[in-house]
Amino acid sequence: KYLGLLCFGTGLRRGEALGLKWSDINHNDKTINIERSVRTIYTIDDNGNRICTTKASSLKTNSSYRSIPLTENLILLFAEIKEYMNEIKIKAKEYYDSSNNDYIFTSAAGGLIDSSNLSRAWKRYLNRVGIEYKNFHCTRHTYITIQYENNIKALTISKLVGHSNTNITESVYTHISKEEINKSVDVLDIINKNQ
Repeated sequence: KYLGLLCFGTGLRRGEALGLKWSDINHNDKTINIERSVRTIYTIDDNGNRICTTKASSLKTNSSYRSIPLTENLILLFAEIKEYMNEIKIKAKEYYDSSNNDYIFTSAAGGLIDSSNLSRAWKRYLNRVGIEYKNFHCTRHTYITIQYENNIKALTISKLVGHSNTNITESVYTHISKEEINKSVDVLDIINKNQ
């Protein structure tokens, strides 16, 4: 729930949100610095076994490194997340891996979150609140759609979401119909009512 709400409110990519650390939040400047991404990589070893590795890595492009505004709603959301994550740490006791302690989002055991586990959790959450399954990336799509509907300039949106230029933003999102925009807004309304 929290990861989805954060991405709905910021337009962050899934990996960028998973890569956020508490030290990336600057309360003085009221910004969040996007500095890394967490990715899950699958490889095959010499015996043909599938190996899954989840690790933090640098961002793909220079424009992906950015600061975004820390709104009052986000401050409240981060306070809730911190409280929730502290409860998880208390429950896990000595089994919690504190090496990832500065990451905002970790698994129940303190590890970085595997993308497959996130996809399954997202599907369960949408089912619980009565929303037809949508890929997690819809959070970013919805954020950008709402920005467009509110007449925010393409250059501003591009900077907020880390696109390298406005062509990317405009070519993907300017074709959105009013009906699709209304559906996106309805998704947010349903989530807020069913939290």
